[in-house]
Amino acid sequence: MAITFKRAEKINDKPERVEKALNGWYIRKDFKSEEVVDPQNEEIKNIKYSYDEAFLTDDEYNIFLIGQEISGENYNSDAYLNYKAALDKPVIYPENGNKYKPLWVKNAQGEDGVYIDFLQKGEIFPELIYPIAIWDATENPEKIVSMDKEAFKALVGYLGKVQEKLYTEYKIAKGQEE
Repeated sequence: MAITFKRAEKINDKPERVEKALNGWYIRKDFKSEEVVDPQNEEIKNIKYSYDEAFLTDDEYNIFLIGQEISGENYNSDAYLNYKAALDKPVIYPENGNKYKPLWVKNAQGEDGVYIDFLQKGEIFPELIYPIAIWDATENPEKIVSMDKEAFKALVGYLGKVQEKLYTEYKIAKGQEE
């Protein structure tokens, strides 16, 4: 089911993320706020909330909830959606200048990524794993790097630190949403 969101605005009263209406539900995400001057009285300052909003019928809303339950993801939180997107954004690894994604270490649900899987298999079967050919996020064959165990552990450690930083930022933003 594709949900069509439209940008909406409200002055001084931040709407709820989910709101029951007469014939369905409003769901809202991607909230932004800014201070604006009242056009009729420049001394009065207001807060303008802008957000993406969609209207769902009761049946559509139930399907939406089932989708959230199945995916285990919280689409009612902008902080979560931003965290999930940040994990998928490549970062430059200073050691070789290539780009790698933090979600290759851990995804937004906290599940181990493919690099952790390789690392664990490398502990059991090092002769089968190392050296390991690591592609960067550009998928350019010229940027494949052959890594031994120590080099690969260093890459995983670096991406793990990036992931932890993003997680901390997510928790702070989530606390500010509530």
